[in-house]
Amino acid sequence: MKDKIDQLGDILIKTFHIVGLFVVGVTIVWSATHEYFKTHKIPVIFLIFITITVITRFLVIDMKSLMAGDKFNLLVMVVSILILFVTAGVLRFTEKNIKLRTSTRQQ
Repeated sequence: MKDKIDQLGDILIKTFHIVGLFVVGVTIVWSATHEYFKTHKIPVIFLIFITITVITRFLVIDMKSLMAGDKFNLLVMVVSILILFVTAGVLRFTEKNIKLRTSTRQQ
């Protein structure tokens, strides 16, 4: 009985993760296409968000094999997510500063 409950819990957790990542992916794609149709260009930050989503999805699906095997791969993935997150923050910050500078010059 306990094994069946554990299997059900594993299935529910996998389902939750897949649905959650699907929602995040759809939101990113929707916002990227919405931005594309407004400006006819896709900002690089959306590609960074997609990359973070892909790495996170890989971590969620293969967590057991990563923890059983070489933990260095897990560390590399987590550090890469952090680097991409910081990069997205820097891009967003500089984008706002550039827009602010160009708007003050035009006035």
